Amino acid sequence: MKTTIVLLASMGLILSGCLQTETKIKVEKDGSGTVEQRVIMRKDIVEMMQGMQAAMGGTAPGGSSVFNEEKLKEDAKRMGSGVRMLEARPITSEAGSGYMVRYGFTDINRIQVPETPLLGDTPANQPGGISTEGSVITFKFSKGNPATLEVLFRKDEGSKGSGEKVERTNEGISKEEKEGEEEESPEQEKAMMQELLRDMKLSIRVEVGGTITSTNADYRSGSVVTLMDVDFNALLENKEAFEKLTGDKVDTLDELKEFSRKYRGLQMETKEQVQIKFR
Repeated sequence: MKTTIVLLASMGLILSGCLQTETKIKVEKDGSGTVEQRVIMRKDIVEMMQGMQAAMGGTAPGGSSVFNEEKLKEDAKRMGSGVRMLEARPITSEAGSGYMVRYGFTDINRIQVPETPLLGDTPANQPGGISTEGSVITFKFSKGNPATLEVLFRKDEGSKGSGEKVERTNEGISKEEKEGEEEESPEQEKAMMQELLRDMKLSIRVEVGGTITSTNADYRSGSVVTLMDVDFNALLENKEAFEKLTGDKVDTLDELKEFSRKYRGLQMETKEQVQIKFR
């Protein structure tokens, strides 16, 4: 997941930030299972979206600017063949408001799950849902005793344009993006980034319906493998950790492993392919 750590330090993710997202993929011994997603947007962002909707003469279903049941139903089709929405409801917390959705699938070999919900060209008046345009997680499963599940991280090659290398500044913004913009001091840029990342949390976990007999995953607890668990508040509290991430100073898998051991707030799978055997 090397591409993910770069993404976390870039403006692409920050622009869709102010989110708390949890994704749990549960797999049974026959290859069926569920995908549960919880998405929370910060209260001030929700209020801004509601204002935008009001200005456009629209209202969100149930008064929520994040929950859109019809779009979540459509997302079941995008996730793969045989996927169906089992339940969906708006939720609220101290951090903000959002939704919980749970999908069921019959064959995990036929599905793909986006690494982060709400990372796409979702219009302001069509909130909620997932995008499969970015990096997605796919699976290879074979029955047996033990059953074998392979988790694969697919990069979004199409989003890189011509494929030419883009030179980036220490703030993670390309020179092309800075052309024509007013110069901001490093202190201003850092303050803006800290505000946008405040309260942001991202997690993806895989749970198997049985006992794990072996796995090459970096993070495993019981029957659960953590692919990503990021708490930006914890990272923001540590000046050294924050500067390393935003300054693209975590450049190799070994450096990422060392970073996750040293700083609180980050667990991220470093392999492009994770194997889990369970019975």
